Amino acid sequence: MLDDAHGFKSSAHSLYEIVSQRARELHEKLFLANNLPAVTPPGAHYEPVWSRDEIELLSRIYRFGLTELRANVHGG
Repeated sequence: MLDDAHGFKSSAHSLYEIVSQRARELHEKLFLANNLPAVTPPGAHYEPVWSRDEIELLSRIYRFGLTELRANVHGG
């Protein structure tokens, strides 16, 4: 969702975009944890194990994203 919202911004790179691009593996892990039928074989289930560093990085990414989204919504 944050990637989509940031797609409407100018071409200038944001802190969210820079940090988020460095964490593509975490995004993949998070996506696969949804166990969507289109990407999960029948009978299979994926439950990731998250390290403290991964949780901290995801938290940082989403804080940057929400801060920038709020600024853009309010005309900042």
